[in-house]
Amino acid sequence: MREDLPVTLDARGRVRFNAMLYVPKGKTSNDYKVQVNVRTTGDKPSAQVVSMRRVKSD
Repeated sequence: MREDLPVTLDARGRVRFNAMLYVPKGKTSNDYKVQVNVRTTGDKPSAQVVSMRRVKSD
């Protein structure tokens, strides 16, 4: 996760954040915008990745 950008959580349980994937051998990185839906079923929490799209690096 990118520490310099905010992580948001709304009232519907949608978590949004930016993540960076670094490839050591290629010495490259890719940035992604990620949305995860969090909910509880009974007493068990669960999370589902809803979207992940590549964005330009800063």
